[in-house]
Amino acid sequence: VTVTVGGVRAAGRVTATTSGDWLCTLPTLPAMATTSLRASDGAATAALADVAVGEVLLCGGQSNMGYGMCGALSATQSPAAAMATLAPVRFYFRHGSGPGGGSPDAACNAVHYRTPNSTWFVAAGNNTGGASAICMLTASALHKHLGGRVPVGAVESCQSATNVQPWTPALPGRPQSEDGELFAAWIRPLLPMRFRAALWDQGEADAKRTNSSWYAKEFPAMVKGWRRLFQSEAPFVYVELCTEYGMPGFWQAQRAALALGGVGFATTTDVQRALHPPDKQDVAA
Repeated sequence: VTVTVGGVRAAGRVTATTSGDWLCTLPTLPAMATTSLRASDGAATAALADVAVGEVLLCGGQSNMGYGMCGALSATQSPAAAMATLAPVRFYFRHGSGPGGGSPDAACNAVHYRTPNSTWFVAAGNNTGGASAICMLTASALHKHLGGRVPVGAVESCQSATNVQPWTPALPGRPQSEDGELFAAWIRPLLPMRFRAALWDQGEADAKRTNSSWYAKEFPAMVKGWRRLFQSEAPFVYVELCTEYGMPGFWQAQRAALALGGVGFATTTDVQRALHPPDKQDVAA
């Protein structure tokens, strides 16, 4: 098969599954805002239009990650203003739930914003109401930081009120039966996507129900599991809890993941302290 993207050609021998799926690895490509992709086996040709080449983020966690743009309220910016000033980020809404988010039909001040589900779309002021505010605002900030020259995409897949363990895939030394059900339902189907970095906002459920010693082991195991399945040591950035659950021991438990390397975090206790703080603009920044 020969695949051509923006004038760059890659050829290789591939075998399709019985359902017609096949995979071809392309060489490193330059950033392209929009181009076409053509694939040919010499007899038949398939083409896709409006393909972007750039950086893609994976966003997971529980309700604070699922917290929607319709509720994103900082001291200087309303939800409507936040949506109106988004960069043209490409977004894929796999799954989400949280205040003002998770629904493809979110309302802000009686205005409904339809957020497409399970399909790529370009963010705009009228279609992002139910999308993750942290995910969307971080991707938008990254796009602007890169001078608007590099396309940025983001994929949201999160579930409110969830512990970390169900998001952890099977690892060597862990029985297959421990493969997390949330990972299997909402993360594994994203394969064979590749991501430049992962963003994570979760921990309240574990801080209330489990203990910091357990989380200090399970959280790094989840990070390692994601990296192994996606075949990438991509940076992993989490939001530090800003509530009073189990502090400061739980902060230390979260920071156990730093030993893996390529892991960072955003401290937000100086922004707001609440179970669902609405200021996602400053968290993203």
